[in-house]
Amino acid sequence: RVPTSLMRIPDCMSFEEAAILDPACNGYMAVVLRLVIVFVPIIFMSVGYIIMRRKTKIDEKEYERMLAEIENRKQAAQAETQETNV
Repeated sequence: RVPTSLMRIPDCMSFEEAAILDPACNGYMAVVLRLVIVFVPIIFMSVGYIIMRRKTKIDEKEYERMLAEIENRKQAAQAETQETNV
């Protein structure tokens, strides 16, 4: 059960005052915050990992293509650097 004071803080009261007056609510908020901080990133990382594993297929042919593209980019960058130095 969620304490009703968790949802509402009177306008005339600061957050610090409200936390002092309702320590049970403060503890509940701390537990919820810890759970969110831990489990939400774990869920998103897991979903991202599953998507990556399903969508990314790197076999030998793809790996060779990637290496060739990297080498071409390096050569193009070197040629561009040499042209600017001349």
